[in-house]
Amino acid sequence: MASTTTPSPTTDATSRAAADADARAASFDAPDDAPDADQVLVVELGERAYALAAAEVREVARAAPVTPLPGTPAWVLGLAAVRGAVLPVGDVQRLAGAPAADARDGWWVVVDDGRRGAALAGWRVCGVASAPHADNACAGADAGADAGAAARDGAGLPVRGGVRLSEDGGRGGTWAPPGAVARLDVAALLDDLYDRGG
Repeated sequence: MASTTTPSPTTDATSRAAADADARAASFDAPDDAPDADQVLVVELGERAYALAAAEVREVARAAPVTPLPGTPAWVLGLAAVRGAVLPVGDVQRLAGAPAADARDGWWVVVDDGRRGAALAGWRVCGVASAPHADNACAGADAGADAGAAARDGAGLPVRGGVRLSEDGGRGGTWAPPGAVARLDVAALLDDLYDRGG
């Protein structure tokens, strides 16, 4: 007679929580064809939410070993191989003046503006949402910013207006109720990383 072992509720709940976190972070993998213009990846940094256009997100990837680059600002962690490409790795928590993220653990958001890419550590990945409307007066974006001008939000990150998340939410993750969030200016962030970072 074969014996069966019943997993403890604590171990089972911990395993489910870890699997849910992995599934949420891995739920976004940019499509090979042109993504819908209204799809965004929602991330959080502290109490602030940001939207990254799906067209600018290559993937959400597990953290990889980082080779430090001497002489760069503290927020530039170094270089890492991501799917065969060597990319700079930036810690958005440090850029925003918060304590450093543990870039060796967790997930990176790999972004690309069409000319260059980078891996960004320090976010809490919330999920993918529909954002059918631009909202340039959203919380977190500079009131003077419009759809064509980059500004810095209260955390010091470059934003370009905002988007209003749809009422139907999105897939993956838990997040704040639908509403306006700042749209991260990926090109300006990459300028900071490439031009001023090293």
